[in-house]
Amino acid sequence: MHPEKLDFVIPVFNEEESLKELFKRIKAAVEENGIKGFKVIFIDDGSTDKSW
Repeated sequence: MHPEKLDFVIPVFNEEESLKELFKRIKAAVEENGIKGFKVIFIDDGSTDKSW
């Protein structure tokens, strides 16, 4: 049995180049497992790039 909704909280430190791919993979995994809703919260951990 899968949960109906998942929330992800992800710390981010200088991950500007990988955030789009990470979100894309999370979304694909959620959809493949039949989960109806999800939320992703990225927490900036003091990045000096454009991760925010």
